[in-house]
Amino acid sequence: MLDWERRLRKMLTRSGDTAGRDRRAK
Repeated sequence: MLDWERRLRKMLTRSGDTAGRDRRAK
């Protein structure tokens, strides 16, 4: 179910997005 979210987060982190990093830390 959260498979797509995991992939999206990985993509965001790979891009170096600050929002994605903040979301992961939270």
